[in-house]
Amino acid sequence: MTYQEALTQEINTLPPALLPEVLDFVLFLKIKARTPDDLLSDKSRELQFQQELQELSHAYRTRLSKEGAIEQNSEEVMAALKQTREEIATNEYRQ
Repeated sequence: MTYQEALTQEINTLPPALLPEVLDFVLFLKIKARTPDDLLSDKSRELQFQQELQELSHAYRTRLSKEGAIEQNSEEVMAALKQTREEIATNEYRQ
């Protein structure tokens, strides 16, 4: 009997309530088996995402500063966004 067959047989004898825990354990083993290069790649993608998010934030703040709107409070920003959405909806849904 192969390991896969033995494992399948054992899983089939388990109560259904235990199956989520078995699945969690299998997922844990898969993560544990990942190579350090995979983990480094994930960290690299996360850092790149954070950097792009910071660049976007900087660009947005620069634009707000040029428009003289950097000191707006959250209510003013939300009101301006609502107005922009309404203008877009009006223009997009004209017949």
